Amino acid sequence: MEIKPIFPDNELWQRTIDYGKNCSWKAGPVFAKQMEQNRFTEWERVFVAIDDNNIAGYCTFVKNDCIPNVEYTPYISCIFVGEKD
Repeated sequence: MEIKPIFPDNELWQRTIDYGKNCSWKAGPVFAKQMEQNRFTEWERVFVAIDDNNIAGYCTFVKNDCIPNVEYTPYISCIFVGEKD
């Protein structure tokens, strides 16, 4: 297994969007929309886990998350690990 940071010009970017849209987690489509709109700025990143050339999961490293009014940062967010059949 390999963990890779990905960027909008990476071929894994669109594959990860599609994976997010179709994953079993209900927040997956929200994550995919953030990627489609490239809402990641500055040093924020999307990381994808690759196993045998297949996406096995993803997460983000972001400045802000959904928790309001906190002073600390960064967050490891949008963590999803796919279920194997």
